[in-house]
Amino acid sequence: MLSFDEALENLLAQTETIHLPAIQKLSGLSLLNSILAEDISAKVDSPPFSNSAMDGVAFNSEDVPSTNTPSLPISQTIFAGNAAKPLEKGTAARIYTGAMVPDGADTVEMQENCTFTEKNVEFKQAIKQGGNIRHQGEEFHQGDIVIKKGTKLLGKHIGLLTQAGIDECDVFKPLTVALLVSGDELVSPPTPLESGQIYNSNAPMLMAELQTAGFNVFTDVMADNLEQTTTRLQKAITQADILITTGGVSVGDADYVKAAIESIGEIDFWKIAMKPGKPFTFGKVSHQDKTIPIIGLPGNPVSAYTGFQLFGLPFLQKLQGQNASQEPPVSYPILLEKPHSNKREEFVRVTINSDDSGRLFLQPYSHQGSGVISSVANSTGFARMPSNQVTNSGDEVVYLAFNEYK
Repeated sequence: MLSFDEALENLLAQTETIHLPAIQKLSGLSLLNSILAEDISAKVDSPPFSNSAMDGVAFNSEDVPSTNTPSLPISQTIFAGNAAKPLEKGTAARIYTGAMVPDGADTVEMQENCTFTEKNVEFKQAIKQGGNIRHQGEEFHQGDIVIKKGTKLLGKHIGLLTQAGIDECDVFKPLTVALLVSGDELVSPPTPLESGQIYNSNAPMLMAELQTAGFNVFTDVMADNLEQTTTRLQKAITQADILITTGGVSVGDADYVKAAIESIGEIDFWKIAMKPGKPFTFGKVSHQDKTIPIIGLPGNPVSAYTGFQLFGLPFLQKLQGQNASQEPPVSYPILLEKPHSNKREEFVRVTINSDDSGRLFLQPYSHQGSGVISSVANSTGFARMPSNQVTNSGDEVVYLAFNEYK
C-alpha cells in the first residue's frame, strides 16, 4: 500500500499528463468561482487620483501661518465625484472623504481638528504635513499584475477586478464530473426504507461538495452487477471529464467497480495505508477513443468524504488549473481519553477549540466509525494521527481543516 504522502504526490503528478480544460471569456458576476486562465494587469491606477481620506480641509502646508491660532480662507468646496480646481495659493479647500485633492494641496486636516467660520478655517492643533491623503497609485499602478493565473475568483477578487478597471477575463471552463454511486441497497428520501436498505447520502453529499467547489456534476446509481456497472461507466465517459465512484472498490463478492475499471482501463494505484479511506482507487478508463481519469472512493460515507477532501478535491482543483494552497501545515495539542496508536495513519474528525487561556486544542468527535457521518458534520477538520507510534493526550498533531473551496 502507498502511504498518504506517496498517494497524494502520485495523484497530483497525474495532472501533468492531462490537458487543462478549455478557456472561455466571462464578465461581471459570471466570473464568480471561475479559475483565472491568465494573469490580470490593472488598466488604471488605484486610486486613479489622489483623494481625501477624511472630511476636512485640503491645503498646502507651507501656506499655514506660524501663529498661535493659524487660519486660512476657504476658496472652494470639493465633494466626492466632483472635479477639483487648482488650489488658490494661501487658501484651503473644504473637502469630503473620497473627493479629489486639488493641485497645489499637500495635506488634509480632519474636520474634528478645525473650527469653521463662514469663510475661514482655524486649526486647533499643529498640522502634520502630508496627512490624510490617499495618493494616486499607492495601491497599484496601471500595468501591475493584481491577480495571478490559477486564482479562484471569489467576491473579494471581483471587487479587485472592478477596482482595476477589468470586466472580462479568460477563465477555465468548469470540469464536468460524473458521480456514480454503487449499491443495490441505496434509496433516496422520502422513499420509506425497506428491510436491508439505507439512504444514499454519498450522492447528495458529494454533489454538494462538487458544486460548491465550482464543478459541473451529474450523478447515477450503479447496480451491483459487473455488466451494468461497466455499461454505466462507459456511458459516463462520453459525458464527463472525470469519473468519481463510491463503493464497489473493496474485495467483497458484490464489489464490481474495481473489476469494471480494469475491464475498460487500468488502475494506477489501489489501497492507501490510512484510516478511514483505505480502498481509495485511481486509474484511467476508455470508451469510444476517449480516455479520462477515474477516482474510486469507498462506500462508507465518512471514508468517501475523507477520500474526497484529502485526494479527490486537490486533484480536481489542480486539474481545473487552480493554484495549490501554499499554507504550511499547523499542529495543535489533541485531547484524548486514552493513548492512540495504529499501524496506519488515521485521520480523526476533530473540532478546534480553545481553553480558558485561549490556547487552541483539538477535540475528537465522540464516534469515529467510518459510517458515522455526524462525525464529519459536527467537526471542523482532521487530526492527522501518525502511524506506528503512540500519541498521548496533549501531544501536538497536524490539523487539516476541511476545505472551504477558496
